[in-house]
Amino acid sequence: MNLSKVTNYIISQIHSSKFIKKHKFKIQHFTRNRILNFQILFVTIMRKSVKSLQIVLNELLMDGHINTTVTNSAFTQASV
Repeated sequence: MNLSKVTNYIISQIHSSKFIKKHKFKIQHFTRNRILNFQILFVTIMRKSVKSLQIVLNELLMDGHINTTVTNSAFTQASV
């Protein structure tokens, strides 16, 4: 499997209701609609890019994964 296929598989798994039900400890978990939701954060961190964080975030926007620009600070705060 190449990296793109692995990434797409992981994305499909973490978006599945089965994954969410299995990892939901409280009823309010996985319910908020955020620009940088769990799935986007997970895949972005997993990629371990050597590019600057702002470039990676801009690529997310250009690839259509997010619909608005976000700052490095927003990413850092969302991942905590």
